[in-house]
Amino acid sequence: VPLIIYDPKAKHQDIDEMVLNTDIASTITDFATIQPPKNYQGKSLLPIVKTQTKTLGRTEVLIEHLWEFDNIPPSEGIRTTDYKYFRYVNDKSWEELYDLKNDPDEINNLAKNPKYAQTLTKLRTKTDNLIQKFKDPYSGIPTGLTMEYIRKPSQVAIKDFTPEFAWTVPKEAVTQKAYQILVASSKNNIENNIGDVWNSGQMRKNQSRNVSFNGKPLEAGKTYFWKVRIWDTDNRLSDYSVAQSFKMGSKLVR
Repeated sequence: VPLIIYDPKAKHQDIDEMVLNTDIASTITDFATIQPPKNYQGKSLLPIVKTQTKTLGRTEVLIEHLWEFDNIPPSEGIRTTDYKYFRYVNDKSWEELYDLKNDPDEINNLAKNPKYAQTLTKLRTKTDNLIQKFKDPYSGIPTGLTMEYIRKPSQVAIKDFTPEFAWTVPKEAVTQKAYQILVASSKNNIENNIGDVWNSGQMRKNQSRNVSFNGKPLEAGKTYFWKVRIWDTDNRLSDYSVAQSFKMGSKLVR
């Protein structure tokens, strides 16, 4: 998407630089000769407008679209001068990788091409690192997960086949406006945010105790994995909690 800055005093120029929407706030404060807050992540574009420089010195940027819409799934990734990598937050197993120099229209997805496996791994790791670096410090992450009030359900056999989940709402969230629980049949699925056994979807409730399982039937003797994320008092979405495993025993006979 092109960015156009019009200043009748400035000389016209076209520059092929990576700029971000977060740069706009830093640019406005620079125009107003105001020191931007330390937590601003953008760079001022004023030196470019004034033709003092033609580069911001960027070689890579984090790209995120984290809002939940019916037809636009949330995504995250990284763009470098040569490649664009991104994945879908709600199913991290689906990845896309494009060679921007040879495929600027992003037609050929190289994510499953063995020749680009090293590039894919490198950009995936960079994306993870940048997300940790720039993550929202305000909403916190749910902790203290329990099932049937058991803190380590992997060490016992769960006999209730509609078990109840619980977690601790982080103090940074102030209050919980909603939650989403994922239950997966494998560690790989839960790491990729795939709730193949149960995906509660966004539940607009402040409940964080006695949340009953409502997914596919659980099987005796099988190990499952679950985690939860919340929306805080300002409706900010947290990261998922660390996943917890649990093993089903035999059904209770009543």
